[in-house]
Amino acid sequence: MLARTELRLYATSENEDDRIEHLGSALADTTARSTDLYLSLWKILSSFPTKIELVKIASSMAISRSPGGSWALSSQLLLDPDQDVVGNALNSVTFSGVRALGHRSLRFFDSRERPQRVLYCLARYAEEAIDRRFGSMLSSAMENDFSDAFLARSFNALFRLGTVDRVAIKIAMDLIGSHIDATNMDRKAAVSAIVYLCFAGDRDDIEQLKSMQNKLTIPELRRLLNWGLYELNGFELQGFDADAAKNFLKRAANLAEPNFTGYGCFEQKSLIEGARRYLTDVEPENYISATGTILALGNPEIIDLLGDHPEIGLESIAKRGLGELKLIWKHYLPSHAECFRKLMQNPAELGYWNDRDAELLYVMLEAKDFLQGQWQDRFVACCQNEIESAQEIFLAQLLVIDRLCQPLKANTAALEDTTESTGKNQEADSMEALALANLDLLLAGLRNTNGAKGNLPPEKDAILSLRDAVYGILIGGFFNPSFTQQIYQRLPLGLFDWEFAAVSLREDTFERGSLGRLIEHQLTLIESSLVNQTIDLDDFTSWASSIYHSSLILAQRAGLVCVPQLFQRFQKIAETLQAIVDAIDSANHDHENDADHNSEDWGHAIKDRPIMRWNSILQVVLRADLSPEELLAHESILRDSMRVAPHVDKRWVVQALVCIGSDDAIKAILYQALQHVDSEFVAHSIRQLLKSPHRRAQQALIRSVGRNTISDELKLTILDEISLESPEELLNELKTLEVLRLPPHIDDAIRDAIGRVAALIGNKSSTAAAIPAKEAQRLIAADVEPIIKKLLPEADLLTVDVRSALRTAEMILIQSKEWGDEAVDLSPIVNMHCKAVELSLRETFEGLTDAIIRKGDLARKLDILGYARPIPEKMQIFEDYLAQLPVVRTIPYFSKFKLRKMLRAICLYRPGKRFTLDGPKAFALLFLVGSRSECPFGLARSIPLSFKSDAELFEFIKIVHSLQDSRNRAVHEGLTWEAQDEIDSMRSQAYKIIEQCIRISKELRKRNLRSSVGLVGVGA
Repeated sequence: MLARTELRLYATSENEDDRIEHLGSALADTTARSTDLYLSLWKILSSFPTKIELVKIASSMAISRSPGGSWALSSQLLLDPDQDVVGNALNSVTFSGVRALGHRSLRFFDSRERPQRVLYCLARYAEEAIDRRFGSMLSSAMENDFSDAFLARSFNALFRLGTVDRVAIKIAMDLIGSHIDATNMDRKAAVSAIVYLCFAGDRDDIEQLKSMQNKLTIPELRRLLNWGLYELNGFELQGFDADAAKNFLKRAANLAEPNFTGYGCFEQKSLIEGARRYLTDVEPENYISATGTILALGNPEIIDLLGDHPEIGLESIAKRGLGELKLIWKHYLPSHAECFRKLMQNPAELGYWNDRDAELLYVMLEAKDFLQGQWQDRFVACCQNEIESAQEIFLAQLLVIDRLCQPLKANTAALEDTTESTGKNQEADSMEALALANLDLLLAGLRNTNGAKGNLPPEKDAILSLRDAVYGILIGGFFNPSFTQQIYQRLPLGLFDWEFAAVSLREDTFERGSLGRLIEHQLTLIESSLVNQTIDLDDFTSWASSIYHSSLILAQRAGLVCVPQLFQRFQKIAETLQAIVDAIDSANHDHENDADHNSEDWGHAIKDRPIMRWNSILQVVLRADLSPEELLAHESILRDSMRVAPHVDKRWVVQALVCIGSDDAIKAILYQALQHVDSEFVAHSIRQLLKSPHRRAQQALIRSVGRNTISDELKLTILDEISLESPEELLNELKTLEVLRLPPHIDDAIRDAIGRVAALIGNKSSTAAAIPAKEAQRLIAADVEPIIKKLLPEADLLTVDVRSALRTAEMILIQSKEWGDEAVDLSPIVNMHCKAVELSLRETFEGLTDAIIRKGDLARKLDILGYARPIPEKMQIFEDYLAQLPVVRTIPYFSKFKLRKMLRAICLYRPGKRFTLDGPKAFALLFLVGSRSECPFGLARSIPLSFKSDAELFEFIKIVHSLQDSRNRAVHEGLTWEAQDEIDSMRSQAYKIIEQCIRISKELRKRNLRSSVGLVGVGA
């Protein structure tokens, strides 16, 4: 159950690094039930996953040899628009050695974007999987001006496939010629080009290489070319005759990795005669190396000679049971050789060569083989006595239909009504009719089979296995929806399968009109299971919430209009199931009597209710006819969910709250999403808020443009797509941004937005009146900004709110110098400096500290120190220790009272309760508790910051603690110019603290970047 546990931790983790770690652990669990694992992975794909999460799934996924959930999932990832995701998915296909999925990526060779990372991975796949369908496509793609990495990998792939291609030879020759008299190797692919030419070049090509030999001034290329020509020299002296060809094969067989240098210089008749002599003389101890060498070379006529060999030929392998040689043949899969093709196309050989390998049948067989009758006769016979072989034949038929339908679906407009397209359509239609009839036969055979697995009836267990394999091929494939609809009628989806979640993302699997009925069928299964109570309640809750989730996705993507009766069914099921769960929880739950736990200050405790949550999301997102009472009830559930739902599910909660659009709904997003530690979640929330016309949302989005944690791309998106429902307020916010000195391209976008909003207002007089105000604002900014910049060189990195507070403080300070000794209270200067400090502390640390407190590890450690129960004696020991630390003991009026109050609050915190660090002093005290590098109480580095030493940490804590004490005294007692020195001192402290926050913020961002690097790149 490791995978299930890790996936639950993934769903709740607020830090992207933790999510990736848990995701990798779940995918590495080889004991995981496919139902659990694949359902969870499809839910991840439909829950606004980050790019790194998708890359992790694509790169860590183990693809099985037989069709199933991994096939459908990998096919979906191969359709992703991001190159990194597709590339890593292709790498997983490559490592698995499954050739049946390779054709689903052929479209990239014809795409206008020509994604080089994906094409590189396709070349790697062709090389590693020895898939000969890619040879001609690679050479065609090489004619474009592609990267060295792609060209080098393509040359390697063509070499591995044994492909001699004149287009590739010309490209290689031009590549080497471009380095004549060169001083630097501009194209690293020249190395692979020389190796390929030495393999594929004919005698004229070799002569041309010789003429270049002395003109190459780059030592690496010249040495490599000298090596290749030396290898060729011996065969050239023999005139590339039959004896030379024999020696050529013999030498290759004696190498651990044959290079086949000189292959292109031999005439075909010499190669065939040399191969005949070599095979005649080969010793028994060399049978394996000889077989591997000839199959690796890939010459079909030589392979035919090997296939007819009396000792190691195909007939002898089957007769004598030479399993090792059989595996070598299946590894290289020489589908272009006549002897092997005839053998694989013979249904009589199903028992030995095609044993339970649908992929082998798919690669070797065409539609005509199934339609001509022999394979059909064998299938009918297998349905009676070899049901597993019959299943493999049927799956192979599905794979052939997939291959037939691919060009038809991809090029429907281009093919129009030509003879070729008509023939392909007729062939596909005939195969579909045959497959449906065979499915009926197969199901009848499965119902009669014996040998049950587990506690299920024999026919049900076998049919579940078949259904998993069939939908593994159908989902993500190139099938006609009408055909898959016929399959569904024979193999309907069950309640506890991953297929329904997959169909929600691949809604084109079925006909549009049947998708609503598919949702209704799933609800019927839930209702019947509720009545019968035939399943564990925890599992049922998880699966039922998944059906709500998938139904929501399916209805959204397919544009379905759900009728009110269907919504009522969703509501009724949610209420019924939640009532059952609540009753069980009430009976088993041991209520806590801690008064602090239920105190009014902390609010009421909230329990996560996943069924009700997903029902509310579904109702709010899909329905436009909710009454005010219904909308308010759903809003209450969703606002609570923002506090207690698993982190990944909150992505959907944000979307639902935006759909509601009330003041409370928007505030829930602003307070609990835009301030979150997970930058990807913040970005997702911003993209959702862009759909909202709410005034608060607009203001928050514009202010987000000034935040350093928001990417430039997202800032430009905000300025370009923000709603213009309240243009007057929006214009004021944009003008505030204009004062900041943001990067030039952001400033240009801000000016464009100001012009667009001002034009929308259409009030020329107000625009004209705004010009002097604007100039005045610039004049004040010109006075203040250099002062802030001088005191804080990296002020450009501050957020708009921090800079606004600092500007206010400096403006008051400048103006106050003209007031003289008048009785004027100057404490607002200190107050605004402290506000800037608090905002800076929250911007830098709040997301980190909130995540650590919610995780609970710190609370458990403090519980040991006596803060949860409480135990005054133990707390006193710990507090005295802190108070006597170096530097800390010099803090005037060190606040043990606030320290204890805060640590007690951390221990009493529960999900769903309110918690916040109250001011700068609270942050300082929390760092004192958990950020030290040395701690005899086990709290060292509980909150990891980037202070070089504990002494530096203590100095930071001291100035923060002292600044808030001074600010409190100043605000309560007031300040006049007689206390000018104190104002200057507190101002200096404020800038020093903010400077430290900037430094630590940069270090934290670097740490997060380092932890995620390497996941995104394709394994080039």
